[in-house]
Amino acid sequence: MKQLLRFSSVAGAFLVICCALFLTACGGGKTGTFRNESSIPSYVPTNHAGIPILPASIRRVVILPMYWNADAGAGFLEFMDVTMTSELNKTNLIEVVPLSRKDMVAVFGKSQIASYEVLPADSFDRLRAEYAADAVLMIDLTGYRAYKPLYMGVRAKLINIQTGESLWAFDNSFDAGDPTVAMGARRFAQLRDTTPYPLDTDSPILISPRLFSRYVAFMTFSTLPPR
Repeated sequence: MKQLLRFSSVAGAFLVICCALFLTACGGGKTGTFRNESSIPSYVPTNHAGIPILPASIRRVVILPMYWNADAGAGFLEFMDVTMTSELNKTNLIEVVPLSRKDMVAVFGKSQIASYEVLPADSFDRLRAEYAADAVLMIDLTGYRAYKPLYMGVRAKLINIQTGESLWAFDNSFDAGDPTVAMGARRFAQLRDTTPYPLDTDSPILISPRLFSRYVAFMTFSTLPPR
């Protein structure tokens, strides 16, 4: 089962637009900085594996709160949870049901669970009965740096709760000190920017953990199995 996934349509569209931005920059874009840096490729996550196609039976997925072993009560986890849910919804692959930390305690007896942990025997039955879930998505924050250069490590696993089968697994780090990650984040910001100057490279994404987390979530879920 552990074969490299094909990129989803979301990732394909992202890479196509990045190519368009590359050509625009080479042809004389708005800013000299972008033109000079246009030869730097965008980061592409490689450490992920799973099934080639998402089954039609997997429609509704419960996403658990992000696990952070350093501090389960860290304030930034709230926006990380919201960001992950929002970007997963944008893939249009599944119906997403976010589980709050309060609900986690009710179902699992604790506020967070790591993706490498074994879930309680009856948890799948409860998720199926209470949330009509077909699968559960577990996400770990394996590293975090809120100052320049920003850094976020993400490990995730999608599990079929009917069979217990792992459908997808991901484990990558996003270090803004890496030029490919920095350029990928800036290009992502340009695509999402609604200002009158979408090719302006002065986006705060490389100094804002909230904005950078959107890029990290987007790139993480771009590797999910397509339909």
